[in-house]
Amino acid sequence: MQRRTFIRVGIALGVLTLIALFFPSFEQAVRRMLIQDTEGLKMDEESIDQFISDARKERFLDTFGVAKKIMITLHTYLGFMGGILPYRNKYVQYRGQITGHFLLSTDLFRNQMDTTKPVEYTGFYNPYRQPCSNPFSTLFYPETA
Repeated sequence: MQRRTFIRVGIALGVLTLIALFFPSFEQAVRRMLIQDTEGLKMDEESIDQFISDARKERFLDTFGVAKKIMITLHTYLGFMGGILPYRNKYVQYRGQITGHFLLSTDLFRNQMDTTKPVEYTGFYNPYRQPCSNPFSTLFYPETA
């Protein structure tokens, strides 16, 4: 290996290390995303932290590969460059998936989607471990029956 090549590789690795140190993590991006998506609800930020902790235990965040995590993080923090960044529609899909799973883990639907009531985190939503529930049934909305 030539000296020039060694110096170029060393500089490139140094720059990548600096980027990795200052680049926010995927969990920080998910936290920011959930705060933005639920800003109209009366909710503690501790419930978002608890959801992320439970999602880590349930390995929900591992369903996203490394490339997806990088893409979600980039779009979350560089959203103002939405026209330039690729895969905007996939980002919107993944964002909706994460936010929807979070909202299913709260009591928002059990409270008839009343945004004036405080929303509490009840536990990580797993349909295989919870009893069957239809939040849109006529039991919750008798006026539509």
